[in-house]
Formats: sequence, structure tokens, C-alpha cells
Amino acid sequence: MKWMFTSAVILVFFSFCRHENPNKEMNVYFEKEIINRKQLLETLEVKNDSLKVNTAAVDEEINNFILLSKDIENLSAAVNRSNAYFLNLAHTYGINYSDFTELTTAMHPSDMTTILKRNELNFFNQLILKIRPDQAIPYTAQ
Repeated sequence: MKWMFTSAVILVFFSFCRHENPNKEMNVYFEKEIINRKQLLETLEVKNDSLKVNTAAVDEEINNFILLSKDIENLSAAVNRSNAYFLNLAHTYGINYSDFTELTTAMHPSDMTTILKRNELNFFNQLILKIRPDQAIPYTAQ
């Protein structure tokens, strides 16, 4: 009887101690939405060449920042580079920088991943609104 109680306590202890990413579902959702926005931006005709964006290059750069943020030694470089990147995007495409969430070194890497993906989605949404102000942002269900 004592053995069963001990094994049950150990099982419960280890089930609560596992490390899961609480933002996993949100990141999957953001990824679906980003793919949707990239497809939409590729099909929209841009009247002004200054609004044309290489969506694959933006997505690749964000993924590089995510990888860089996983390395604790390069955390401040990842934060500085990603904040500067979104500031540059805001100035280049005439988007308000305050619409983006700034990263800090105090954030957990999984939170950084979510914020970077949210900022990327926000950038694509802002760009769609700038190109086609009469068109509402598409919403795709999960």
C-alpha cells in the first residue's frame, strides 16, 4: 500500500513539473494567419512600389530572430536587432512603431517567439490596410 501511495505521489509530482510551452497554440494560430496574409499580399496589386514587400524575406528574418533569441548568450543581440528591425519596417512603410510590441531581455524566450510572430502578423495587417484601405483584414478561423 505504501508503495502505491509513493508511486502515485511521484507520478503526480512529475506530471506537474513537465515543461510545456503555454504559447504553443497561439504560435500555431499566428503561423496560420501569417501564411494567409502572405498569400493575400502576394495577390494584391500594389499601386505604389514603396509598399511592395518581400513577405518571404520578412518571415525568414523573424524566424532568424526567434532562433537567435533561444541562445541565452545572444539574447540582448536578438532583442536589439529585432526591435531595430521593426523600427526600420515602421519607418520604411509608414507604419506607427507603437503598434509593435518591443522585446526586452527580461522576457522568456517562448514569450519572445509569440511577440515576434504577433509583430509580424501586425506588420502584414498594417500593410494590407495601407495598400487597400477599403478592404477589411481577413479573418481565418482556427
